[in-house]
Amino acid sequence: MAYITIQIPPNAEPGVDSLTFQYRGQELEILVPSDATVGDVLQIQVGGDDDVDNEVDATGNNDDVVDVGNSKQKAEANGSSLLTELGGIEEVDSQHERNIHIQENTTVSLGNSIAIHLQQSTHNTQKQGDGTNAMVWPSGLVLAQSFMCPSGIEYITKHASTQPSINCLELGSGLGLCGISFANALSKCNVDKKKVVMTDLGDDGVELLNANIYKNSEVFHNVIVEAASLPWGKTLEGMENKFHFILGSDLLYNTNESYEPLLVTMLHHLHPEGRIILAVRWRKPDLEKDFFVKAQSFGIEFELWTEVLDTSEFQSRCTCRLGWNEYGNVECDAFKKFISVTDVLIRNEKKNLAEVTESDMKNMTDDEHSKFEECQIQIYIGSLNKKVATKKRSIHDIS
Repeated sequence: MAYITIQIPPNAEPGVDSLTFQYRGQELEILVPSDATVGDVLQIQVGGDDDVDNEVDATGNNDDVVDVGNSKQKAEANGSSLLTELGGIEEVDSQHERNIHIQENTTVSLGNSIAIHLQQSTHNTQKQGDGTNAMVWPSGLVLAQSFMCPSGIEYITKHASTQPSINCLELGSGLGLCGISFANALSKCNVDKKKVVMTDLGDDGVELLNANIYKNSEVFHNVIVEAASLPWGKTLEGMENKFHFILGSDLLYNTNESYEPLLVTMLHHLHPEGRIILAVRWRKPDLEKDFFVKAQSFGIEFELWTEVLDTSEFQSRCTCRLGWNEYGNVECDAFKKFISVTDVLIRNEKKNLAEVTESDMKNMTDDEHSKFEECQIQIYIGSLNKKVATKKRSIHDIS
């Protein structure tokens, strides 16, 4: 069994601060136990029961860094390289042992020297939801980057400047990447009161969002950012004001049974002059188009966000300019042309989109797969057809 031993440094606050270290290229994090004291030695198991005993002192001259505040110690992780094999943590010479969930982190660079640091799990092992909130999805990355580009900031600023205050709601926030990126864009708007509310399912989802809000508070210095639990079909408690922006990415992936509850929540919270910004990665177009059909019946009309998609940054990445009613329609000549002329790479070999198989997707490099995903991502802007929306609000008893 292999271990890393780490001594709690002088400036670490038990129960508040965390120790971070690099383990085989991944940044891992552990919370300093609340009943520990400065100088205690923590022992982290990084191998299974069948591994040879091997203990590495964190003060040895090794390559990886354990960092809390300004204090740095050295550590090396020998043994298993899989995050799932990390066996926990215990305090050496203590009369009791403890198991603490080790957190994985990721950093996303969004340009303009902005880096967003995201914690991907919480200390609570009781998960709520389907686990899709614990990763950065390609459409979420594209949407977050769209808020940071000049055309995205200009669009947001233009619509924000017509209001004395601006409220933004993100649905299915996951790690909070898009909401944090939008808050950064909103911080550049000349509006006195600015607020972003990021939402997901349950206490665990809110805890994860709050952790990432705290980690990135420097990127939205004059914007209030909060997290809340919001199942679709329900409404936020205590929110009297409508939202001028509603954000979402990859919300249509699961089943069309969720579309009506999602639209009910959107319609209830959207300001009459508000905008919905929705990133879609098409997977099952026949199913996913139902959302847009239902949206029309709710009085919400969607069109491509051309102000951003037609910029040089996104033209070569998100290449599809078909409408939602065209994508996936095998009778549509424009769709047939798109999938036949759009090439992707599989191990540096070209293949058009129409010919790509599941086996091809598995064989793609990470970069090839990212480009494959992006060519099937679109960003839509939704706005209200007020006459239809008013009728739908009445039917659903939406205020």
